[in-house]
Amino acid sequence: MSILGMGSLEILVVLLLAFIILGPERMVDVARKLGKLTRELRRMTNEVTVMVQEEVDRVKDPIIREGKELESRVTSVTSELNVNGPEEAKSEAEDAADGPVSFKSAKQAKAEKRQTEKAEAEEETPRETERRP
Repeated sequence: MSILGMGSLEILVVLLLAFIILGPERMVDVARKLGKLTRELRRMTNEVTVMVQEEVDRVKDPIIREGKELESRVTSVTSELNVNGPEEAKSEAEDAADGPVSFKSAKQAKAEKRQTEKAEAEEETPRETERRP
């Protein structure tokens, strides 16, 4: 048994010293007060735990509800795309945008961006022949 990092022998020594210092009459009163203090601390701890749990539940419930709604929206859009197919989805997007729409992968978009930046950098750099008088 270990209480506050003390073994049973150490607890026995502390109790013996308290008994010698306080005497038998005051020892009983101190033990009673210590018991009341312990009970009050447990009650307060339980109240705080309940308050924190209620607050967590109050905040968590709307988040869970929103997450479920979002999940259902994503599922319906995904099922619509799977039913209609990517070509029909592309034509619907073109209709909505009033013009051609291209679906590129992230790799393709990055590659095009790098090429554009490289071309712009080359245009900004003056040629060696233009520098000479």
